[in-house]
Amino acid sequence: MDQMTALAKGCALIVVAVLGAACSGWAAQAVGSPAPSTGSDAAVGTPSPAATMLSLRSAGYRLTAPLQRSVAVAAGGSVLIAGGLDASDTTVGGVFSMDTSTGRLTSLGSLPQAVHDAAGAMIGGRLVVFGGGSSTGTDLVQSFDLGKGTGRVVGHLPVPLSDLVAASIGSTTVGYPNGDTPLPGGHLLISELNGGWVDEVTPKGRVLWARQLPGLVEPSDPQLSADGTYMVASYAHPGAVIRFDRSGKVLWYDHPTSGRGERDHPSLAVPLLNGLVA
Repeated sequence: MDQMTALAKGCALIVVAVLGAACSGWAAQAVGSPAPSTGSDAAVGTPSPAATMLSLRSAGYRLTAPLQRSVAVAAGGSVLIAGGLDASDTTVGGVFSMDTSTGRLTSLGSLPQAVHDAAGAMIGGRLVVFGGGSSTGTDLVQSFDLGKGTGRVVGHLPVPLSDLVAASIGSTTVGYPNGDTPLPGGHLLISELNGGWVDEVTPKGRVLWARQLPGLVEPSDPQLSADGTYMVASYAHPGAVIRFDRSGKVLWYDHPTSGRGERDHPSLAVPLLNGLVA
């Protein structure tokens, strides 16, 4: 059964997340390890802006069939949907455009290789899909031309990757990010799978600093501590939790390799006010 046939047989609900102004200006893209730079576009350590409330509401639109673990990228007044798993858990490669004002769904074509759990970005007017896979992960970078309705393989990631994200910050691309935590001043604390970097980036895309830490295999979701230091999980087995400062000096490294404390692919380590780690 092709994807258009499958799309004619069911429905899936789309939920729209409405973010406040403090979250605006961040879209999607991806790339290699940044070089550190100095300076700031906003004062580091300034008081946090007032909390922004996230509200969710139904858009009132439905896909024509169940679809999960696909790429969804905003493009003007549309959302581009590519790949994913259909209702029978089959990996599909169709590319569709949904008009955000009407909910109308239009078939644009197909990716060269069907994937799910990939990342996507609009780069140079094309939809670019990174990694993902079907039965196994892939290192493919696929580009889809929206005007021609055709796709091609344009490159390869350093290693096969899935369950990844892509982010663009201004005109700067960030390499295979695996977590982005908001910081004071509108900055982001980002972990990159490609090279194992942890970076602080301003809303304009300026990299304030970038550090590679010893013992950090796949950095995941770095966090800022109340004392101004940082904490990051190493997504591996056995996994680790690392506390470090802005210069990249490791202050604390917890890496049990057996027994009760051994960690199996930890993805988040959050410092608590009482000094413990959740």
